[in-house]
This record gives sequence, structure tokens and C-alpha cells, in this order.
Amino acid sequence: MLGPPFALTDLLQSQIGLYFSFETSWDQAMLMYQPVGGMDRIPFALAKAVERQGGRIHYSVPVREISNTPTGVEIRVDGHRNPFRGDYCVCTIPPQILKDVPTNFSEPVKRALAHPVGAPVGKMGLEYRRRFWEEDENIMGGITYTNMDLLMIWYPSYGYLGQRGTLLGYYNFGPDAETY
Repeated sequence: MLGPPFALTDLLQSQIGLYFSFETSWDQAMLMYQPVGGMDRIPFALAKAVERQGGRIHYSVPVREISNTPTGVEIRVDGHRNPFRGDYCVCTIPPQILKDVPTNFSEPVKRALAHPVGAPVGKMGLEYRRRFWEEDENIMGGITYTNMDLLMIWYPSYGYLGQRGTLLGYYNFGPDAETY
């Protein structure tokens, strides 16, 4: 039995159990590694590898059609009469947009692309002169859930014990994000 200053009712009223399934999910674990320099290093590394193999990447070219062919893929884009042809395509178009691009994808793939919908999300980065969460509280990355409408505070997982630090002081989604 929990004694003062905590009671079981306090623990239950905190609704902490609502977050267990989120934290045990393989893709949402608190301790997630990140590439040095930020998450955008992943597509930059992919682009570098493609170019190193002799491939060409065309940026800022609206895609008008994607077709699988017996030998690979054809991509029709604005400003080019002939389609680009390749062995494969790494498509980074968000599903909410890709569903409206003409394709010869199978019906199950087209149905799957129609399923994702956008959601309102709010984030606010706060920069501090000192990393007080590490120095004073020994918090080295991760998330603190709150019982307020800001939902969570997300601590950086890099630059530990440095002079300055930026954390997500507000991260939320759904109706609470719309309110903010």
C-alpha cells in the first residue's frame, strides 16, 4: 500500500497507464537513436549513395504519373516530354498526396494509400542558456508526460551537458494542438 504523500487514487487519477502502450511500441520507445546532425541526414545519405552509383536525382519536379513496368518503373513529371525510367523508384511522396497521383498500383495498394489522413500537431521549441533538466534533474533525453493540455515535453538526445539546449516544451496533437 502506498502511504502519504501518495495514494493509489492519486496514481490512478494521473492516468499514467494511458501511455504504457505508446512507450512499449517498437517505433516510439523513449530512447531512440538519431543520426549525427539530425534526421535529415538519412535522405541526404541516400541521395549521396544514389549519385555515387551514377544515378541522378531531380528535385522540385512535380510528379504527374508513376507506372510499374515489366522491367522497372516509369515516372512522368512536369517539364519533360519523355518519362524517366529506372529499375526502381524510392517514392517519398506523402500518402495523402500520392493517392491523387495517377498510378498503375494494385487496388490493395491504392486502398491503403487512401487510408492515412493528416492530423493537427503542435510543437514548440524552447532554447535555454543552460541544460537545467540535465544538470538539476539528471534527465538525459526522453519524454515527460504532463496532465496538462500541452501533453509532453521532449528532451534532446544529443549534446548532453553542453552549455545551451533546446527542448520541445510543448508537443501535442488532435484537438489540443488545434486549440494552441
